[in-house]
Amino acid sequence: MSKLIADTTEQPAVAPALLWPRGGAGIKAVSVGEIGLADLEERDLLLIQTANSVYSFSLTDADERCGMLMGGQLGEASAPALLVGAQGPEKGEAGVCRTRLMAGLPAVFIVASKRESRRLVTSAIKSMTHLKSLLGQSRNPAGIADQP
Repeated sequence: MSKLIADTTEQPAVAPALLWPRGGAGIKAVSVGEIGLADLEERDLLLIQTANSVYSFSLTDADERCGMLMGGQLGEASAPALLVGAQGPEKGEAGVCRTRLMAGLPAVFIVASKRESRRLVTSAIKSMTHLKSLLGQSRNPAGIADQP
């Protein structure tokens, strides 16, 4: 007696209606070499590939640039963090660019723990992906009409 493990169904190659629901909820992902910190909004997600690690930073407060940081030195654990900016060639606070992150420079975070906060400086950024929440915005790709 044979047992059916999976049943497949052929379907036409069209975008399912759930990809573009009415109301415009969704996510836009863009690979960038530079991110202006003033352009960040709540619910945005930054994926940061450095020379040695991968980090993800999910913004919970865009005005204060606070959110949850995972990866790299933190491993699979997440921790509340403040995104400070990019560490330039000059060491310490004087060398931190507080307006943007750029490929080629390390990112600087202040990471909170139960006992204290510490400064975390990544290795040089190789690439970044900015995932932006599109709640309430139309996100249909060009040429694709709303589906009923």
